[in-house]
Amino acid sequence: MSDSDEGGRNKALNEGLGVGLAILLSCVLVGYLAYLHGYQSEARDNRSYEYTQVAKRNSLIACKDAEVGAFADCIYDEMSSAREQAQSDQDLDAQQWMARWAAILTIISALTTLISWIALRYLRDTFLKTAEMAREARDATAAMVRQNVLTEQAQRPWLSVEIASMGPLAVKGGNTWLSYSLKVRNTGQSPAIYVVPNACLERQREGRIDFEEFIAPSNETLRYQSLALAPGQSLLINHESKLDLSGYTERGFTQNGGWPSYLLGLVYQQTDAPIWRYTIMEVTAHPEKMWAASKGTMTDFSVSKTFMR
Repeated sequence: MSDSDEGGRNKALNEGLGVGLAILLSCVLVGYLAYLHGYQSEARDNRSYEYTQVAKRNSLIACKDAEVGAFADCIYDEMSSAREQAQSDQDLDAQQWMARWAAILTIISALTTLISWIALRYLRDTFLKTAEMAREARDATAAMVRQNVLTEQAQRPWLSVEIASMGPLAVKGGNTWLSYSLKVRNTGQSPAIYVVPNACLERQREGRIDFEEFIAPSNETLRYQSLALAPGQSLLINHESKLDLSGYTERGFTQNGGWPSYLLGLVYQQTDAPIWRYTIMEVTAHPEKMWAASKGTMTDFSVSKTFMR
């Protein structure tokens, strides 16, 4: 665990605790204010009752010497004066309480804004930290995959192929066969097994070269014929492959009279991965010259691309 990672986690933890503490303090403050508001309301109610009782006592004291006919008026005047004084005191208390409440609400609003800012910053930092951790994990996974690929590619067999000769084209048993010779060398670090040479006419599928026709016959060929090459070993392979001329003319031209492209090479496997590897060359050659090579192999061809997997 790096110091920077541990410091980042401690910082996030401290910020989270700060947000929780701020929220807790806000709840305590709101609860206290609610209690204070209830206490003040109850005090105002009690004060009204106390004003009434005090006014009665004061009225009786003030009017004890009044004449009988004026006693009721005296009591009324004293009670009215007491009510007005009580109302005035209550109004003053209410104004003072509203002023205090406005100040308290201002403080609460400021605290709420501060807490919201802290919470948003905490959420932002948490999101950024999570995104950074996800990116680091993704980069680490990609690096591991690249390392595995590099390790696998460094340890696997690689077969380099050169065409020693090509031709002739010949008809045998109603089928067209292409003869060829390949110079093969294993330049990799592990043996290549189930090495099978093959050739076919190039076909396209969805705008891309279809290698399936080249690879598919290998499973059948394994039943009776395959080779193996150790690392650094070279071999000259003489072989012939049956060509499927469907979609081409009988002489091997395309339907518009153009030269076809041949796929020529081999497929193989490695000892610890039962999947087909291949080295395939895209070769262009004149079909008539291929037929004319019946008395000897031809050398007039060109390799435009080499595909390896």
